[in-house]
Amino acid sequence: MPTAVERLLDSFLKLNSPRQDALNEAFVKIDDTLLKLSNATADDFLKIEHHRAIKGEFNVIGDAFLKLGSDFHKISIAGELIDQFTIKLTGGATNGGGGSGDQADFLALDHKVNTTSEDLKIVGLDFLKIHTATTPDSFQLKLTGLAGDFLKLCDDMTADGDAFRSLGDDFLKLGGSTDVRSSPLDAAYKEFGGDLRLVGSQFDTLANDFNKLSQAVQADGSVDIGINAAGGGGGAGKVGATLTLLYQDFYALGDALNTIGGAASQLIGLLSHEHKIDSGPPTIIGDVTNHGGHGSD
Repeated sequence: MPTAVERLLDSFLKLNSPRQDALNEAFVKIDDTLLKLSNATADDFLKIEHHRAIKGEFNVIGDAFLKLGSDFHKISIAGELIDQFTIKLTGGATNGGGGSGDQADFLALDHKVNTTSEDLKIVGLDFLKIHTATTPDSFQLKLTGLAGDFLKLCDDMTADGDAFRSLGDDFLKLGGSTDVRSSPLDAAYKEFGGDLRLVGSQFDTLANDFNKLSQAVQADGSVDIGINAAGGGGGAGKVGATLTLLYQDFYALGDALNTIGGAASQLIGLLSHEHKIDSGPPTIIGDVTNHGGHGSD
């Protein structure tokens, strides 16, 4: 049965699934929509753009990115929870006196993930506003802005990956050598550190996805960005196929984050036993959830 700590972390380390059927349909159609609007005459543009189905595609994709932005805010809260639990349980220092460095890396991770959260929400809002363009030229400006948003998220994901790896290295060091006689606590440090590094690698994959997506949007879906048939897309063009791949990789990230929750719970349990503290102070839970807001995102 999951511990209270594990249930709490799980509630924050979970990416919510959007309306997948509607999202898949939007991914299949998005390239044709972008090409129609890009090639429309000034007279036909508004007629095409205001079609209910086209507005619906932009809205579904925009809402999905807004939800991802909210999910990333919850990931930041989970990182703060783990940070506060471990610092509290070790009295502000960890094995070998490395607590201050670990906490600095936790803070850096929190900052970077919060930045990603805000930038995902910006992409969502920009998708929702695409159909407010009044001319083909203003539509192209919005596409250029969207491509820039995706490029910024490429940088964000790279920074997130670096932050997770740096924090993972901290915990691997706390685990000490690979001596088979290491304690269960040392083993838990190493497991948590390794899981953090695996999450960092998943962020590298997402960074590559966002870079490809920026290229595809800039070219209105007409450029070969290296997606092979195995990459999926269900009939979608380059933008739609890359969005499909992106969401597959976000689900993979969600699986990796769930693994971190279990490893963190195990580590916190061992630290509680080591320092004779019962299961982690409830005041930390209240402080962090009130700070971050866990409600209806």
